[in-house]
Amino acid sequence: MFAATALNLRVGPMFFGVIVLYALCGAHQPMLPRIASVLAALAAMLAGGGVFWAVLRQHPSYAGNVAQATQSAMRLLPYLSATVLLWIAAFAGLRGALARLPRPLYYIACALLGYLAAYTLAAAGYH
Repeated sequence: MFAATALNLRVGPMFFGVIVLYALCGAHQPMLPRIASVLAALAAMLAGGGVFWAVLRQHPSYAGNVAQATQSAMRLLPYLSATVLLWIAAFAGLRGALARLPRPLYYIACALLGYLAAYTLAAAGYH
């Protein structure tokens, strides 16, 4: 999570969202380890984002270079293949668990799924 966020800031929130979904749907596990895993992922994502931000502050031209390299080197098909694989893995793990969630957690999970879908579509539109 740290390396993915430090190298590509757009990947961190998407991975974190999937981790939160797994934590919400992991009713067979005690709550404390699920909270600990979400907090660990959040700390790694924030640390990676901090590294990205620090590099950006020291080298302002880095943002333009990353945007240009991302648009030219990372075409739509590799992005979609990575995203689709993430969605397939998330769907396989969450398939039956969403229906068993209590109503408030179900609504939170559905809102998070909507956010992740919109995030994926917006990033695909950017490419």
